[in-house]
Amino acid sequence: MTVPSTFKLNNGQEIPAVGLGTGIQSNPATSLTIQRKGEVAKAVEAALKAGYRHIDCAWGYGNEEEVGEGIRASGVPRSEIFITSKLFEIHHHPEHVELAIKDTLNKLKTDYLDLYLMHWNINFQVDVPAGQLPGWDHVVKADNGKIKLDVPLSDDVTPTWRALEALVEKGLAKSIGISNFNINRTKKLLKEAKIKPVANQVELSIQIPQFELVQWLQDNGIVPEAYSPLGGTEGTHLRENKVVVAIAEKHKVHGATILLSWLLKRGIVVLPKSVTPSRIEANFQTVDLSDDEFKQINDLAKSHPPNRVCDQSTSFEPYYDIYQENDPEFSDKVQFAKEK
Repeated sequence: MTVPSTFKLNNGQEIPAVGLGTGIQSNPATSLTIQRKGEVAKAVEAALKAGYRHIDCAWGYGNEEEVGEGIRASGVPRSEIFITSKLFEIHHHPEHVELAIKDTLNKLKTDYLDLYLMHWNINFQVDVPAGQLPGWDHVVKADNGKIKLDVPLSDDVTPTWRALEALVEKGLAKSIGISNFNINRTKKLLKEAKIKPVANQVELSIQIPQFELVQWLQDNGIVPEAYSPLGGTEGTHLRENKVVVAIAEKHKVHGATILLSWLLKRGIVVLPKSVTPSRIEANFQTVDLSDDEFKQINDLAKSHPPNRVCDQSTSFEPYYDIYQENDPEFSDKVQFAKEK
């Protein structure tokens, strides 16, 4: 099997298999790293000039203007670029969804998105005047300083999804999808969806391979996408494992190339992020792993407990179990086993 350059979505659209992640600069209210002004624009420009045709961004990253600047500076026609953005947690109320995508489109200076994702399956409480797009200053906080969740709209995202479906009908988004949804929450959405989500962007790397979730998504015609595909600092021992190093030396590439190629061979879109041109270019290079090499990395990924870079479950009031990993009924392992 050769490394795929695109994957087909369930609506017939094609999504480039490798994209640039841009979650590297953010609003100060979030926990993401703040980068120097202009870095994201230069990263996007460098990526497109290196051959990328997929840019993954989000309102919540706080840098969509720079993403747009980088796209225009690259000289690559808009029609050749697959742009993804995401509906943030403060914009889930149906009356805010269209306002949110129009704000994103204005910042990017484009008329449509190729893919618009529901960034998380949780919704923040907001106090905002009618007709106005909520911002960080409209978020309601509990006495302990944590953001208050709108639990009913988090438990049932159908109203938000209906508003996302309307965006497709209006031509503002060609495709819609989800992010950070487990099997249980995706099943619930599929029962109500008129337009099926085309993709689910989740954390996937050698330190959190999520084999059950990936297989279930593919069995149900939903493309898995990997953010943080190279993992975090806790996964250094895996990225530098002798198995990965040996395969990389054989192919004369960096270990990161092997791990991205492994995800691609699993049928997963990869979204590595960097602001360094040389790394951006290196992350776009892939190799065709042999079946034996593929198995070796699979076995390595299965040899340790999963370790997430990103889990917001304890960040809000009340506590909300986003991934349900240890739930006796709703964990991915249990949900996947029920269908086998």
